[in-house]
Amino acid sequence: MALEEQIRPYEVLIRFDVNGAISGTHIGLLQTITKDGVIINSSQQNVSSFEDAASLGFDIEATKQYIDTVMYEQLQQTLQLVNDLTVQNAALTEQLENSKTV
Repeated sequence: MALEEQIRPYEVLIRFDVNGAISGTHIGLLQTITKDGVIINSSQQNVSSFEDAASLGFDIEATKQYIDTVMYEQLQQTLQLVNDLTVQNAALTEQLENSKTV
């Protein structure tokens, strides 16, 4: 009956200032206790700065790179949506104008 404790990241928090610039990044930690491989307790720990989490041995650089990748992909999807909606708006505006001349 071996008990094992593990603390791992489970969320990343990004705070923005009033101008929309990133003003802070923190990481939420989850403590899990297992008994013979079965989770018997899981609890959220205090949120830590990235620097504190790095001192606990977490690969913060990999986390930052992942966040950059996800944010870039979301930006690309959003830009594509804006482009698609702009094209759709132009087509609908043209239809409306054409219907006025009939």
